[in-house]
Amino acid sequence: MDTTWQPPITYEPESPASSTPTAIMDCILKEIAVVRPLEGMVSNIAALTAGTKSIHMDITGFQHHVTGLEQHVVTVEDCLNTVSEQDQELLLLCSKDIDLEDRNCRDNIRIFSLPECLEGTNVRGFLRNTLPTLTGLVFDTPL
Repeated sequence: MDTTWQPPITYEPESPASSTPTAIMDCILKEIAVVRPLEGMVSNIAALTAGTKSIHMDITGFQHHVTGLEQHVVTVEDCLNTVSEQDQELLLLCSKDIDLEDRNCRDNIRIFSLPECLEGTNVRGFLRNTLPTLTGLVFDTPL
């Protein structure tokens, strides 16, 4: 079927009152010939309307999806900012930890040939008794 639009057949209807039954039938047939293409146009318009409604529903659905995605992106960006801030804080804390470990190692007194943790819980007493014995020195000031 040809879907291109064609103008309806134009004619001048005759007056049915002065015509014969054959002329009246011809007039009716001409009217039907004019109305049939219009019926096809009506069904085409109905199909276009249904298609337009379907497209509108699809676009509305896409709008809801896009809105949801935009909100999700904002949430992800906030989380990313938080993670970035936490990364910076972690780097700072690692730097401080390394510094404290270095300071702690420098403050320790390591006495060679003595096992670790030999002093127990009383470090001062251990040093007061062990250092003079190991070094052979007498300390005038209390440790």
